[in-house]
Parts: sequence; C-alpha cells; structure tokens
Amino acid sequence: MLSPASNLMIKQFNSDKYNKLLPSFQLVCLEAGQLIFRPHETIQFVYFPVSAIIAMQIDISDGSSADIVLIGREGMVGSGVMGGNQNFSRARVKFAGFAYKLPLSLFQSELAQDRAFLKIWMAATRQMILQIAMPTICSSKHSNEQQFIRWLMNTLDKTQP
Repeated sequence: MLSPASNLMIKQFNSDKYNKLLPSFQLVCLEAGQLIFRPHETIQFVYFPVSAIIAMQIDISDGSSADIVLIGREGMVGSGVMGGNQNFSRARVKFAGFAYKLPLSLFQSELAQDRAFLKIWMAATRQMILQIAMPTICSSKHSNEQQFIRWLMNTLDKTQP
C-alpha cells in the first residue's frame, strides 16, 4: 500500500512531524504528460512522488523544452526557487503514478519552524542539484551506452520500493 512514507524524503520525518502532516497529505493519481505547473506560475502545492516520476523542464528559445531533472520517490517538486512560491521551470509528469500533495503554505510554515525539517529539504535540494550536474560530467567522461545505463538505473531507482 502506498503511504506518504513511501516517499523517501517523507520517510525521514520524525514521527511527530509525520503525524502532524499526515491529515494534510492528499494522494493524487498523475497521468503521463500532465502539467503540474508552468514557469513563473504561483505554486499552490508541493508533490511527493511515491510511484510517479516528474520531470522539471526548462524552455528553450526555439520553443521546445528539455528535461533538467527527474524527481521520483526520493524527493519532491513545487518548493519553488529557494523555497519561494514560484518556479523557474515547468513540472510535467514523465511516468504516470501516484504522489502525495501538500499545500505549499503548510510546507513553508513547517520549514520556517522546524530546523530538522529544513535540513531534510536542504539535503533533497542538494541531491537534485547534483542530479542536474551529472549529465554534464557524464557526457564528457562516458560513452552513450554508459549514459543510457545510468539513466535507466536512475529511473528504476525512482520508482522501485
């Protein structure tokens, strides 16, 4: 059964924090291609995937967009730039599945009040930044086959319990 603790970030919450937030988590089914938010749009919810994978995308000047990071059960999307209520990127569901959503205002309130909660969020943000940087490193050091295998293993890690 999918519970909020199926998300590895939520799993790190202490029992008091988890029990406090539990009534506010809402399980949602996300469809592949579903747009969660657009660049510079005011964000209402943060999403903690438990089986879905959400791509953070950047618009390119030719009108297309590119995935910059994939977020699965290890993290969350929607906290905005440094915890604000707007994001510079688009969030689109890459692989259908489930996520728990939480009102952004509640999430930000908890960040402001709880240092341990803030540390969990900061660690997840650092991990996401590292994941964004990895393709740059890999493209100069690894073959296309090695890069594909890294992508495949990373994708499986995001969805498998």
